[in-house]
Amino acid sequence: MSNVNTAQMRSQPVADDPADEACVVVWLPEDDCGDAELSGWIGLATSNHGVKRLGLPARSLKTAAETAFDGHLRAPVWTPMNCRAYWQLRAYLAGKSADLVVPVDLSDTTAFQQAVLTRARAIPPGSTRSYGQLAAAVGRPRAARAVGRVMATNPVPLLVPCHRVVGADGSLVGFGGGLPQKHALLALEQAGIKRVNSSFSAEERGHIEGSK
Repeated sequence: MSNVNTAQMRSQPVADDPADEACVVVWLPEDDCGDAELSGWIGLATSNHGVKRLGLPARSLKTAAETAFDGHLRAPVWTPMNCRAYWQLRAYLAGKSADLVVPVDLSDTTAFQQAVLTRARAIPPGSTRSYGQLAAAVGRPRAARAVGRVMATNPVPLLVPCHRVVGADGSLVGFGGGLPQKHALLALEQAGIKRVNSSFSAEERGHIEGSK
């Protein structure tokens, strides 16, 4: 089980409607993940509109904190929004649910970036699309390289599944967490994610089911 439990969350500050970003960093051990490549520190920052930044699982606490706090350390704050994100991510990385439906806040991105990221989010779990296919889908068929840059700067990986975007020949290219992690994510999905949360307590299942 994760070393961040519900009781620990409740012991930290909670804001129902934060005026600014609320950031947390949590550790997911190997026993909680469907693959060792997917364990590590996860940092996320949310507004009252959705998740603004999310870091891929990292072994370095410093890396995760920099992702979440954007270089400006503040006290961690648990809010309804980042609690939703945490429980959904935990179930996803454990291989038990593909339902990463927590809202994302892309207000800091350009119109083109938003179009690409929104289209990428619609790629079904276990499926892939090429950069060229995404470019064509947003009406810019010659902008495959620009799409690649958008994927490289994706502020909310996993929630916007840039790991499902591949080269024109189907090869796994360009991923911030490294190609082994990209392969692990696709393998987790393609193996058929189980939607039975049998390893979670009734309280934990309630958090996941209530967040959809």
